[in-house]
Amino acid sequence: MFTILTDSRCGSHMLQSLLNSHPHLHCYDEILGNCKDDKNFFELGEREGCLVSYGNLIPGGRWAKHGYDIPEVIDRITRNPVIHLERGMEERAKSQLVHARVARRKRIFKRANLFEPIDVDPKYENFNPDEIKRACEVFEKRKREGLAALDEHAYKGPMAARWLHVRYEWLCGNNELKELSHWKSKLFCEYLEVPVTKLSCSLYKIRKYVTSN
Repeated sequence: MFTILTDSRCGSHMLQSLLNSHPHLHCYDEILGNCKDDKNFFELGEREGCLVSYGNLIPGGRWAKHGYDIPEVIDRITRNPVIHLERGMEERAKSQLVHARVARRKRIFKRANLFEPIDVDPKYENFNPDEIKRACEVFEKRKREGLAALDEHAYKGPMAARWLHVRYEWLCGNNELKELSHWKSKLFCEYLEVPVTKLSCSLYKIRKYVTSN
């Protein structure tokens, strides 16, 4: 089994879609949290994986589904391949703010039906610096607590050295991604020990962000 360790607004569903395009892999959603995929974490097969949010690993947190023994989950994660997906905090904050603003106006997509691009009103891009700062603080806190629960020594030591660390910016460059290059696809395939094939994505980004005024 394998896990994609990440957090919200990092491109986890994009990476999930890429891996699911491989005929020998199947990546489930956040089965440790509240998702639609009805799959037991401890029954994941050799070529199966799932998304794991930092919040899923915080005992008693609202992101963790009841019934899972967190220490046992962590032990299983650290003994298997981990793709650690991260994204720049400020861009994550902007993405989260747009996501929340669109949701409040009932125009947000449903994950299961994200097959068409959605136009976002430009006024949703008027970010207040304090809003961005608060969002970054929430993300930083969740990451810190999740990695602490995972075991700081394992994360910083030999265990994390075996992880495949990936940046969202490296993966898609903040652009729409429909197909991953051969050499990037090869990196994932070799890490998960499956035949090398070019990976493709069936999802659309909610929008592209302008990072400078």
